[in-house]
Amino acid sequence: MIVRVMMVMLIGLAVGCGPTRTPGTEGIPREQLTVLTIKQHNTFPGTHINAVKFDKGSRYEINGNRDFYLKPGDHEIAVGVGECVHGPAAWFSPLGDLAVFIPASTGKLEAGKHYELRSWTEGLQGPTEFLSRVAEEVQK
Repeated sequence: MIVRVMMVMLIGLAVGCGPTRTPGTEGIPREQLTVLTIKQHNTFPGTHINAVKFDKGSRYEINGNRDFYLKPGDHEIAVGVGECVHGPAAWFSPLGDLAVFIPASTGKLEAGKHYELRSWTEGLQGPTEFLSRVAEEVQK
């Protein structure tokens, strides 16, 4: 019996849950949706992305890398940026849970494609470019 329970738990961990469905994507086949990957450590040194909101909706916590299903089209996104402190130092950080939300647009997302939140520090022509189009297609 214990072996069966352990096998089910291991299979569950190996398979994972896949991308998080955002409001409006329930019941839509994944081939008709787009995937947006958000990497936590994708900002300026000393900071990281700790939360995100899509289309003025619910807040999603970012702990590591996280994928989201979105409907095709352009989405408003608010990226929560906070202090990047890990380990025991995070226990004593007064700003650990604080998130400053920066509004932006994903740009047009197409069905069946995988996008990634662009790095804020590489290849941008300043903050205006980031705010107008934060998602970049992942090349396979």
